[in-house]
Amino acid sequence: MCMKTIMKRKLLSVLLILTIGQIVAYDVAQFNRTYVDPSRDNRQIPTVIFHPVLSSEIRDNLDPDFPVIVFGHGWILPYTTYLDLANHFAALGWIVAFPTTEGSLFPSHLNFALDLAFVVQGVIGENSDPTSVLYGQVDPFAVHMGHSMGGGASVLAAEDTAAKAMVTLAAANTNPSAINAAQGVIIPSLTLAGAADTITPPAQHQIPIYNNLASAYKSYVSFNGVDHFNIYTNDLIFDVISAWLAYVRSGDTQDLDIYYGLLEQYQTSGDLSFEHWGYPARVQDYTVGIAPQARVFIYPNPVKDTATLAYELNTVSSVTIEIYNLRGQKISTHHQDSMIKGMYHMRLDRVFIEWQSWSSGAYLIRLVLDESQAFSLFTLIK
Repeated sequence: MCMKTIMKRKLLSVLLILTIGQIVAYDVAQFNRTYVDPSRDNRQIPTVIFHPVLSSEIRDNLDPDFPVIVFGHGWILPYTTYLDLANHFAALGWIVAFPTTEGSLFPSHLNFALDLAFVVQGVIGENSDPTSVLYGQVDPFAVHMGHSMGGGASVLAAEDTAAKAMVTLAAANTNPSAINAAQGVIIPSLTLAGAADTITPPAQHQIPIYNNLASAYKSYVSFNGVDHFNIYTNDLIFDVISAWLAYVRSGDTQDLDIYYGLLEQYQTSGDLSFEHWGYPARVQDYTVGIAPQARVFIYPNPVKDTATLAYELNTVSSVTIEIYNLRGQKISTHHQDSMIKGMYHMRLDRVFIEWQSWSSGAYLIRLVLDESQAFSLFTLIK
């Protein structure tokens, strides 16, 4: 992968963090729990749970409730296969639970699906258990998520579940058939596929599952160059899931526009293709560098010696211009009050005097208005 593509993806991650409001990076801990299902002869369901750790400052100031992901593993794949995913989402404020049942060569897909559905209820129940480290911290918003066999089992589980949404990664058809079961799934669904997947080829697995879903709304996203075993370690895919879940939780059409905008940006760069069904009409076209009330950019781009920062306002507003590096750190800020509608041009060294000390690389500009924001990317070459 070329450095330009890597830098762009990191900057899109920064953009996603800024726009969906995920500004807290939690520490992550884990514990083991065995849930017992009395309806199946007291079946034991050992589960490993990753969760955000609340510092005293966060507890005092934010008092968050953490939503739940129950993740179904692939055939003979241990939960440790998915540590990148677990740590990523737990750090963003999700509880991520991995039932470890049905790890043999000959698993029961139906039992695994029932385990996934039961663990959703079990983790939500931690909220009211004073002996649990999650006591008083669990949001009942729960998501079925799974890879390969676990993706197919998530479809089976989602026919009758307390979960509010479903995300599948390279889902495999199961026995009983996840393709058939999809007809009974009405919760919002995100179906993710690797275009280079030869183990569960999308045409035989994910596409017929997606087509049969009766979800209130649904998306199918195919990632170019991604195969069966790197679909769960990919930052690009984590960004897409995060943006989609932000909309599903909030129901806010601005979050939907952010999700659409992210997909469109990645599609333009050749990383993925997608289709949607059932979403409400968009209230705005949201793309990197363009927002309803403003736009911002630097020219020439890439920047070598001198450059001009330009922004356009379509309404009267105070203006704050922020620059972020690849690590998501804000490295400079410029503020002006009560700017009227119009186009503004400023020499970069007059706005951000210290810019000549910045390292070569890619940067993100954020233009913050009273009721809107806009973004753009530029590259500094020294």
